[in-house]
Parts: sequence; structure tokens; C-alpha cells
Amino acid sequence: MVAPLSSALHLVGDADSSKRRQILDGARKVFMDLGFDGASMGEIARAAGVSKGTLYVYFADKNRLFEAIVEEESLDQGKVAFNFDPERDVTTTLMDFGQTYIQVLCRPGGGSAIRTVMAIAERMPDVGRRFYTNVISVTTARLADYLKARAQLDLPGVEFVNADIARPASLKDALQGADTIVDAIQFDGYPVENPSRGLTFERVDYGGTVALLGAAKQAGVKQFIYISGAAADENSTHPAFRTKGRAERAIRESGLAYTIFRPSLVYGPEDKVVNGLARALRFAPVFGVPGTGRQKVQPVLVDDLAACVTLAVSGRGRNGTYDIGGPDLMTFDEMMRIIMDASGHRRPLFHIPEGIMRGVGGLLEKLPKPPLSRDAVTFVTADNAADIKPLIDEFGINLTPARVGMAYLAKK
Repeated sequence: MVAPLSSALHLVGDADSSKRRQILDGARKVFMDLGFDGASMGEIARAAGVSKGTLYVYFADKNRLFEAIVEEESLDQGKVAFNFDPERDVTTTLMDFGQTYIQVLCRPGGGSAIRTVMAIAERMPDVGRRFYTNVISVTTARLADYLKARAQLDLPGVEFVNADIARPASLKDALQGADTIVDAIQFDGYPVENPSRGLTFERVDYGGTVALLGAAKQAGVKQFIYISGAAADENSTHPAFRTKGRAERAIRESGLAYTIFRPSLVYGPEDKVVNGLARALRFAPVFGVPGTGRQKVQPVLVDDLAACVTLAVSGRGRNGTYDIGGPDLMTFDEMMRIIMDASGHRRPLFHIPEGIMRGVGGLLEKLPKPPLSRDAVTFVTADNAADIKPLIDEFGINLTPARVGMAYLAKK
């Protein structure tokens, strides 16, 4: 009979004590040599060089001791660094991945740990599940993301280089030989800032643009195309709108030829916002709209934005700033109904008052990886209308209606 597993290890004293380390090292050897069924607490005590009484002070039974070993092995294997940089070619990456994983399996106890977990998984499913979640699932997900990225990035005539706006010295070499920069940089988690990780509008939107401008001049780049935002305004109190506005000023004053696009909400098959809303509608019985739902949006298909950028690279719209949105100005509620029609998932809408959302955001923004912040609430409840006439006059583009552009949601 196997006793129920605890969600936490039952320890006494310092979790990093030398005595506990001594017990774990001895237990690991016994478990790997004899397996779970063959190991006994007496055998473990002898291998660790401690009395059974001392052993029971640290671990209540064999199950919890084995759980500690597996948790430790999960952490060790989870720390193995596999390089899944999309810029690396597939052959090199898969060869390195295979060699690194073989080294993990061939190290002392590496393969034995996996076999032992598999052997007791039916009786101790929580241990097997955690090992799979912490090691196998994470690694396979990263490998799948890498292969998906490579499939999208393996384009004829395209060369990828590695650079980081947080390390300006890396930019100059990366820009050598380039004629034009298209700056569409944004931080992970946008529009929720995470200052502890340096993910802020000030550092990325403004500081990153300034760093790119400086490196562009050193590398001899002639043209700078910037993806700004419909509400960009250097006098705004909101950090996103303010820093976009400041970045625009820096571009205009740089001396480089430039084109600035100010998109409203950009959507497409790979975007996070509209696709995220469609996924939420699929699984939620009702949907909470931020604020009143009357905030203005003008969703623009990413293909239309890309077409304008392509024309700008060839010289169209030189030294101009252009709003870009879809042909239809609508409320957030109206956009949600289009998403529901396109995806086939119709749900009742209700509205979450901005004040409540800001209160929740004020609490969540203190987390290490905040899912919401007060500034993010302001961002999603602000109007994002676009004056598209100057864009159409200059670029001659036929913008895609949202009901047409969002048809891909039927497959979500």
C-alpha cells in the first residue's frame, strides 16, 4: 500500500543542511541501484551513514523520501540549457539538443531516475506527473516552438542576426550592410510593464528606438521605418502613448529619412489580442468587456500594415507620419460581436467597470510576472481611432474590412 503523497516535502531544520544532503545522496544511490520496491529505509540509512531515527526526523516514510529525490532530479534536468534560438539552423540545433540530452541520460543516475519514475508512475501518479510537467513537457514545448519559428523564418534571401537593444554595442555589427530599419520592437507581456525585468515602455519603446537610431547612423543606414501607435503623444500621461510620442520625435530629429506608422489594433492569424479574445470566447460561458465597451477601435489586418511598410521601404511616404487602421471605426463591443460571428462562439457580454479593473490591476502589478496593471487597464479602455485618409491618399491601399480579415477565426 502506497501512502498518499504530500504536496510539500516534510522537513525538519534547514532544508539545505549537510545532514539532509547526506541522506538524499545515500537514498539516490539505493533507489537507482535497487529501484523503489527493492529499497528499504534501513538500506537507505546504511548507505547514507545515519541512523534510522535520524532518517525519520527528515522524512516520514520512503514515499516522501523518493518524492524528494524525484523533485531534485526534476530541478536538475529542468536546469539543463538547450539552445533553441530561432536564428540557429535546424541541423546544428537538433544535433546539439540530441548530444546534450544524451549527456543528461548518461550521467550517473540520469537514465536510472527516468526508469524508476516510470516504474512507479502507476502507484505514485503525482510524482510521475510532476516529473513530466517540470522536465519532459517543458522541453518538448520549447522544441516545438523552435521548429514552428524556424518554419516561419526559413525564407529565401532572408538572413537573421542576433542583437539586443539592451546592449547597444551589439546593434552596430548587426546593422552592417542594411539600408533600412523597420522598428517593430515590443516587450514580452505588452502592455503590462514589468520593471523588475526591465520590460517598460521607457526602456524598450523609447530607449530601444534611441539605441537603434544611434547604431543606424554608425552603420550607415539611410532609412528608418517605425511602427508606433494610434494614440502616440509625447505629452500623454500614459507611459505607452508618451514614450511612443517621444520616440517619434527622436526619429524626426535624427537626420535619417523616415516613415512612421501609427496603427490601431493590429490583428492576424498569429496575433495575441484578437486570437486571445477568440480563445476566451470558446471556453467562457460569458465574456467580460473592459470598461464601457464604447471605446473606439479600428482593427487593421497585419497584411495591410505589411503592405504599407513594403511601399515605405521603396520610398513611399518618405518623412511622413500616417495613422493606419481598418476601414471601419467601431466600438470594442462591436468588435467583439464580429469576433463572435467569425469564430462561431457567441456569448453574452457584460462590462467590467474601469475602476474595478484598475483596483485589481494595482494588486496584480506587484507580482513577479504581473498579468495586469493599472496602466494596462487605461491602455485597453482608451480610444484607438485612426485618420486613414492621408494613408490611403499616399499609399493607395484598399484596407481590409474586419469581417473579411477575421474570417480565419473560423478555424480557431
